[in-house]
Amino acid sequence: MYAVLVDLTRCAGGRACVSACKMQNDLAADDGAKVTIPGKRQDCFIGTEETSHRPPLTAQSFTVVEYHDASDGKGVPQWVFVKRQCMHCLSPACESACPVGAMHKTPEGPVVYDGNRCMGCRYCMMACPFNVPAYEWDKRVPYVRKCTFCAKRILNTDENQAETDKDPALREERMPACVAACPTQALQFGQRGELLSEARRRIEQNPGVYVNEIYGEDKAGGTSWLYISPVPFALLGFPMRVGTRPYPELTENALGSVPPLIVFGGSVLAGLYMLWKRKLAVAEQAAEAQNPAQQGGENGR
Repeated sequence: MYAVLVDLTRCAGGRACVSACKMQNDLAADDGAKVTIPGKRQDCFIGTEETSHRPPLTAQSFTVVEYHDASDGKGVPQWVFVKRQCMHCLSPACESACPVGAMHKTPEGPVVYDGNRCMGCRYCMMACPFNVPAYEWDKRVPYVRKCTFCAKRILNTDENQAETDKDPALREERMPACVAACPTQALQFGQRGELLSEARRRIEQNPGVYVNEIYGEDKAGGTSWLYISPVPFALLGFPMRVGTRPYPELTENALGSVPPLIVFGGSVLAGLYMLWKRKLAVAEQAAEAQNPAQQGGENGR
């Protein structure tokens, strides 16, 4: 299973990962050249008065970089930059909460989303312990959006591993776009077991540099994104009360007690909703195709 190790001591906050993610997923561009911090706006500059900058994950931002001052407030700020995205849990709460199977954990690691199945209930958003999935509130046919872990690139790697190993250029093409774009090697892509061993090696060989914890090793049953940090994760806003038990285990008993009639009724409603959504999408496409024709006719007059 693939994973990514994020070394927060190496991240420089340049946000190349954010730009690469937007290009890879055809997302709307934002003001990526600037960093907005409460009380100040600067061009990629961290001063001494700010405390943190935490842009949210949205339907158009699958990954963000947070700026945290982890100092005691009495001296020079200790800036720690934190890349956020979907954690791609080993046992995803979003997958277990989705009644129509729109969320799915692949054997390779990514948790992928099928918009054709989604009925818009947003249970995945409520279930996620890391508050990741976002909703397209401004669209008539909305979808749930989140980091895809560049699943298509990873699957291509898996299918052509021997070829990829021989060619460094192909290795970059067949890893997540954010990892390939990182100039400081703060992100390392590979097999999860190997990355856990590498994380432990760095912690053991650099006493005083890292806290003795790998975030994601067992949080919520384990995740495919792993972090090591120079300061306690609680200071950086990481959820610390998610526990180590896989979240689907917490919902199995509850779902098992739901009367079959309710489950059947929900499935019927889900089917009707998806049918309505497809019809609405077709109608929108027809309207878009008609508008240029109308505009052309008006211009001809």
